[in-house]
Amino acid sequence: MKLIGLMYLLSFCSYLSATPINGTDQISMLIEKRMWTNWNQSNIELNPDSTIDTPEMIRKSGYSAESHVVMTEDGYLLTLHRIPGGNDSLPVLLQHGLLGSSADWLVLGKDKAFAYLLADQGYDVWLANFRGNIYSRAHVSLSPSNPTFWDFSFHEMGIYDLPAMITFITNMRSQPLHTYIGHSMGTTSFFIMASERPKISKMVQMMVALAPAVLIKHMQSPVQYLNLIRSEIKVKLYVMIIPPNPV
Repeated sequence: MKLIGLMYLLSFCSYLSATPINGTDQISMLIEKRMWTNWNQSNIELNPDSTIDTPEMIRKSGYSAESHVVMTEDGYLLTLHRIPGGNDSLPVLLQHGLLGSSADWLVLGKDKAFAYLLADQGYDVWLANFRGNIYSRAHVSLSPSNPTFWDFSFHEMGIYDLPAMITFITNMRSQPLHTYIGHSMGTTSFFIMASERPKISKMVQMMVALAPAVLIKHMQSPVQYLNLIRSEIKVKLYVMIIPPNPV
């Protein structure tokens, strides 16, 4: 199991309660709030956005929201969120970093979050979700409970995920992607795509790299230590997610 997939799986097992909640699912919402009440011993005020998903966050801030599902060449189903612009608007794709999601570009709220600022300037804003995160945890044949589902890294994100999303946007808009804006792992994957899938990169007119990550051997983040014990983590997670054979 590769490191990036391993980290997403670790996040999946540790934070199941963080899965986006459908507004119609009242039982799930009650469970979420009950869990927060039990954990919140200091009476910290609950952020109302913590129990809604990305499209709901967008609509709550006064914008239109769309969701689109895109299939990669290797069968992963990725969710693209969108704040649609006008007919003449320029499409911009925002790509999150490690263990992030489309919500990363919205959490600062209206008048502050980057996605909203772009929408206010008239851009057609697309918010990507890499395989394995809470919005892209599906596959045409593999279940997230299957370790094979998590056997990926930023390499697969670069050769499969980004090409699928960029091709979808350019086909839908019948024009090149005006700007790709990536953060951290979102830049790493773009560099991989530019190297391995140059025809796709030519569909992008401009790329903006925020906190670009290229060489990981000099990494100072605590994430580096997971790589040292990934075999041990893999064994433990395998036991957690694979049910025992029936007797």
